[in-house]
Amino acid sequence: MQPSSARQPGGVNPWWFASTFVLLYLYYWVFAFLFSQSDDQLPVTPGSPSHVIGARLTNLVLIGLLGLVLGLRKAVASLSTSTLTLPLSTSGGDMKVDLHRNATRPSPYPSPGVPGEGTRVAPVRLRRWALAIALAIFFSFHLSWWYWHQKQAWLFVHDLGTTTAAADRELLQGHNPYTSHIDVEAEKSFPAANVGGYKYLPVTLAAYMPLTILCKDRAWGILLSNLIISIGGFAALAACVRKWISLDAALLAGILFFMPTIITDQQLRHGCNDMLPMIFLMAALWQIERRGTCGLLVGLAISAKLLPGMLWLPICLTPKSRGRYFSGMAIGALTPVIPFLIWDAPAVVRNVILFQPMRGGDMSGLFYQLPQILPWMAAGLAGIVYLWMFRRAWTTDAPPIRRCWNATVLTMLFLLAATRDKPNYYIWWFVPFCVLVAAGLMNPRAYLWLEREKTA
Repeated sequence: MQPSSARQPGGVNPWWFASTFVLLYLYYWVFAFLFSQSDDQLPVTPGSPSHVIGARLTNLVLIGLLGLVLGLRKAVASLSTSTLTLPLSTSGGDMKVDLHRNATRPSPYPSPGVPGEGTRVAPVRLRRWALAIALAIFFSFHLSWWYWHQKQAWLFVHDLGTTTAAADRELLQGHNPYTSHIDVEAEKSFPAANVGGYKYLPVTLAAYMPLTILCKDRAWGILLSNLIISIGGFAALAACVRKWISLDAALLAGILFFMPTIITDQQLRHGCNDMLPMIFLMAALWQIERRGTCGLLVGLAISAKLLPGMLWLPICLTPKSRGRYFSGMAIGALTPVIPFLIWDAPAVVRNVILFQPMRGGDMSGLFYQLPQILPWMAAGLAGIVYLWMFRRAWTTDAPPIRRCWNATVLTMLFLLAATRDKPNYYIWWFVPFCVLVAAGLMNPRAYLWLEREKTA
């Protein structure tokens, strides 16, 4: 019996999940547009009331809607009271799967299958061409954003980019970027703390070094580097969706990636570096069957920027070959950092780790100027969810779509508990969120994994 998208007795139409994610995405798209417009109206700053209201509403609404979907777990478990026939292989073969029992599967990461025999080729090609044209249009907007801002890059690029360019030049001159005086704002705020060095890790230095050295205008080099990195982020996202769902879904994911102005604004206007670790993390999911390579890529993401890499430890963890996973992660995370630790370990610790709690929160945080117990409770909740995901990943395998779900929810919870909620942080959850929306539109049955599974 082939599964139908119609509502079954005691069950829930899978399209409810697809439509929920689409509504989430549309809400975020509107918010991103409004935020980019308000940010152009000086003197609006990340600590201004417009930013605070927008950031709080966005996180609260997204968490609320995701919680609503998560609350339908039991309903999804009863999608069918009998065995369903689900397409589980790209060759079109079917296999009996009992949603209430652990049936043997040909692969822990099944693809959704291919269209039935009666599918007409022409409409499929037409849809693919329409998606490709739409992707080209939104990518052209992405390029035009870079073109206009690179003309006066020095006016827009934030300290994330300027300090990276300065650190690269200091390193080439033989100076330690973690002891150099390149973060002027930090030195002014904490003159006795000796935290004027570089605030990120060596993989970020290496990624931006070629163009920041070749370009006389360092800010221009940062924006050009970010243009290339954003294309790399799209490539990693599309490769994952192509592998897990279909080529059409990959094209749709690219449209979703370039459509909101938030990624374009943060990468090609302000020079933020948050897309760089996301490339490594999505590539880790793409290579999740190769445990050593997966761990190595997670480690490289951590050695680029501590967050979001540290949040993804349970996301890419599986019960299989855990030793190889953690060994690869240790190699990727420590190898780039060890030379600088030998050079001056206290300077690295001060600037990369201790500086973040030292500067405290600001108005962008959800619990700013509220009783101190509230942020501690939120942090405790995020920590509990993190440990629960780690424990479950230790014993139970999960399909990649579910891992993207876990990454989205965990990152949102962390940002709710954070003392600072900057728009560039949203890139951390937005990339896996594009996978969820593309899966919901192209194959809403991908969310059948929401049924409760027994531990392996």
